[in-house]
Amino acid sequence: MGAFSVWHLLILLVVLAIVVVIVKSRSSARAGYQPPTTIAPGWYPDHANPAVVRWFDGYQWTNHTQPRQ
Repeated sequence: MGAFSVWHLLILLVVLAIVVVIVKSRSSARAGYQPPTTIAPGWYPDHANPAVVRWFDGYQWTNHTQPRQ
């Protein structure tokens, strides 16, 4: 019998399958995660262009802008 048997291969495949399942479950759980924010949705001065305001939807900055009044 060699140093690397069928049982070693089977155990290695089971361990790899368990690792893949754990990694996939963690990544799918994080995919829908939205970090909490203390900034309310609304129009805020755009840092890139002081002549406009940009809409913050409560989670991220959007592409929506309008002239500053």
